[in-house]
Amino acid sequence: MVENNLTGKTPVIGVVLLCRYSSSRLPGKIFMDIEGQPVISYIFERILSVVDKQNFCVATSVEPADDSIAGYCRSQNVRVFRGSLQNVADRFLQAALTANWDYAVRINGDNLFVETDVMRHLMQLAASGQYDFLSNTHNKTFPQGMSVEIVNTAFFRKAYKNFRVPEDFEHITYFFHNNKAGRFFYYDNESCPEARGLKFAIDEQKDLDLCRQLMASMKASHLQYKMKEIVQLYKTIQHDVDA
Repeated sequence: MVENNLTGKTPVIGVVLLCRYSSSRLPGKIFMDIEGQPVISYIFERILSVVDKQNFCVATSVEPADDSIAGYCRSQNVRVFRGSLQNVADRFLQAALTANWDYAVRINGDNLFVETDVMRHLMQLAASGQYDFLSNTHNKTFPQGMSVEIVNTAFFRKAYKNFRVPEDFEHITYFFHNNKAGRFFYYDNESCPEARGLKFAIDEQKDLDLCRQLMASMKASHLQYKMKEIVQLYKTIQHDVDA
């Protein structure tokens, strides 16, 4: 990791995976099976191909339904933070503060195909200290399910005091997308324009079915498949369906 150009110190950047068991549309999706593994294990593998375990945390709720998530994290020697079910923004913030991270990367638990190249790129930019908030979602050029956002922890803590509407607390970075009061960097997808508008996030059963098809089509480790390769698999699957 590069040194912060402003302080001369190397900032600590951690990844917070936000997940809960009680999804309204697809309960328990985080543990549903794909090719012999639960969804959460694939997400772990992708994140841990970028950061060490000491810079990784799962933020789930204190509700009994999420005991299974906490237990799985312990079995994998992964740090877990438990907080509010409804106030996801506070859960994210407290997880980052507890870990004493200068920056926190936000990854959602329905993002099976975490875009690791984007994560590495945005983490390098964050380490420079030039930005308070970095996102690849603002202009919606990446598929749903490949979101990567990074926020300076101190900046988030200060901004949190101004959160007002329910979306601020539920969607974590909603406030930043509607109130540009810092040094922001928006990263757009220019290498694979056909990816825009696609959905790889797992919200419903049909999304899980698609992800199962994509994983079953892979000829190598899923870690070798980035956005372009996944989009190509998707196009092949759609062609077969339409044929």
